[in-house]
Amino acid sequence: MHPPQSTTLTYTPAVVRRAVWAFWKRSVGITLSLTLVLLTAYLVSLVRGGNTGWLVGVFGTIVALGYGYLASLFVLRLRFEMAALHAMGLPQASLAIDGSGFTVASGAGRASLPWRSVQEVWCYADFWLLFFSASQFMILPTSDLPEAMQAAIREQVRQHGGRLL
Repeated sequence: MHPPQSTTLTYTPAVVRRAVWAFWKRSVGITLSLTLVLLTAYLVSLVRGGNTGWLVGVFGTIVALGYGYLASLFVLRLRFEMAALHAMGLPQASLAIDGSGFTVASGAGRASLPWRSVQEVWCYADFWLLFFSASQFMILPTSDLPEAMQAAIREQVRQHGGRLL
């Protein structure tokens, strides 16, 4: 059991963009991206071969909707996270952890959550994503997160059933 610890986290637009990009890449995955590329190639071959029937039009619409989905997933999430950054005012948050959970406070508000609410942690070099559901996460910049706190967070998440990726 680690003693209570606290730190001040500094957020930047660059870290938020990288975090959203990491979320997008991992959420979309290679399968959906590769499928869309292959479907696009097939669609182009159909059109080049002179097939311009209504089924090709429907197929083209479905492919276009796939690209629209991928783009909107990134853009909407980025806008949401940037709005959250702006709502903070001063782009800093205090993080306090102990054996029962953690508290985050910034100009946008304060939240205290138990460790069992963290389902997954995606660890990257300059940030971590703490997931509470499949699409609800919190960004933790690691530049201001001491190694002892990182170790304590990892341990608490594991002990309470969360996964580290």
